[in-house]
Amino acid sequence: MRYIFLITLFCLFLISCSKDSSQQKPTLTFESVNTTVLERGQYIQFTLGFTDPTGQFKSDSAIYVRKVVPQCPEDSVLKDWLPLPAFNASGNTKGDILVTYAYGTGTQYLPIAEPKCGGNDTCFFQFVLQNAAGNMSDTVKSPTIVIVAN
Repeated sequence: MRYIFLITLFCLFLISCSKDSSQQKPTLTFESVNTTVLERGQYIQFTLGFTDPTGQFKSDSAIYVRKVVPQCPEDSVLKDWLPLPAFNASGNTKGDILVTYAYGTGTQYLPIAEPKCGGNDTCFFQFVLQNAAGNMSDTVKSPTIVIVAN
């Protein structure tokens, strides 16, 4: 009986000393968006805050962006996997990520297509951050965005 108690105590000690995988994943927060009504010729810029406890942001780091249009599933086709620029980072790295899309303009920003279901798109955007170690953040969501059909 004494050995069972000691083995159980040792196992509990090992479990408590192991690194929690949630301590390895980056965190992502939605900070702001410059507009909630997007008209042709405008751009939309999302500001996201991040923290990475491992500081593993290298060339394999990326942010996944998904546009969701609940009333028009065929218009929920925007799914981008955007690589992040590599930078020197150490443990507990914090910063902001800007994600910018343009609607109906020929700029350096990624394009957003015209709404497909015969009216305005009432949508939201989802974001997930992945660091170079493959650890992924929880999904964050933008407020409701209206993309005006022209």
